[in-house]
Amino acid sequence: MVFKIIQENKLVGFTYYPLLEIIFGIFCLFMSFFVPFLFYRYNGFKLEQWGEWLFLIVFFIVFILLGSSLSYQNMKVELKDNILFLRQDMRSPDVKIELKLSDWKGVIKDSIEEKGEKRFFIKIKNNSEVTDFYNSINSGEANQITDLLNKIYIDNKGEENGTK
Repeated sequence: MVFKIIQENKLVGFTYYPLLEIIFGIFCLFMSFFVPFLFYRYNGFKLEQWGEWLFLIVFFIVFILLGSSLSYQNMKVELKDNILFLRQDMRSPDVKIELKLSDWKGVIKDSIEEKGEKRFFIKIKNNSEVTDFYNSINSGEANQITDLLNKIYIDNKGEENGTK
């Protein structure tokens, strides 16, 4: 899901939420509480079930961590005072980039075949280097993010990007 930030008919930013991952994260959070509750409801607390309770404690911890990690993912790109702020915490490692608009030279989308799976990389070009920003196995997601970044580039720099 994308929320666009538009000022004076120009796209100046967006926030991207991976909806399926967020929904699965909420499901994991729900299950982390629901499964132990059901076990307690139907079995009560008996000391001879220490193995089952130990499993449920580990289950609770794993699903809380997994659910909270998946539920709070997003990507935010915003242009303020001619400085481009790019942040994503959807893939490891988290990336935060601050770049002057005049130094930004565009966006590169690469793809490679890795272990029988095509992986798409989104990179940000500036005057001196190319920085990895995001990678995905979903071509639609990579295209959507690249298109939005190109739209910000074209709307605010007034020139074509030449995305590869």
